[in-house]
Amino acid sequence: MLTSVLAPNGDQLTAVELGMEVIQRSSLTVGLPMGGEIFSIFVNGESVNSIRLADGDEDQTSRWQFYVLPGLDERTATVKFVYSVKGDGLGDLALRSPVLNVPLENIKWSIVAPDGYDLIDHD
Repeated sequence: MLTSVLAPNGDQLTAVELGMEVIQRSSLTVGLPMGGEIFSIFVNGESVNSIRLADGDEDQTSRWQFYVLPGLDERTATVKFVYSVKGDGLGDLALRSPVLNVPLENIKWSIVAPDGYDLIDHD
């Protein structure tokens, strides 16, 4: 589940919550839109260390990597992270989702926009 809050100047703050199947300790790479900055990362309710990878020129992302361990049931993990992206106004804003190195399903993205703005298209 993703929840993005938009400011009138186009700045975005997005919280992401993922439920993952995990067999053993593995790394997760998150690609954010260029200029994106991570505020926090939690795996199974615990803060984790992350490293910033070199920016990917080909896909215009800033990439972060961290480890994911199985939770108490030894099969799943809950990953939560919050990131921000600077904006350029809301008039013609195109939101980009984070890019993960794992397949995703059942994605729900909620957008909170300032009064007077409406979402007109999505895909």
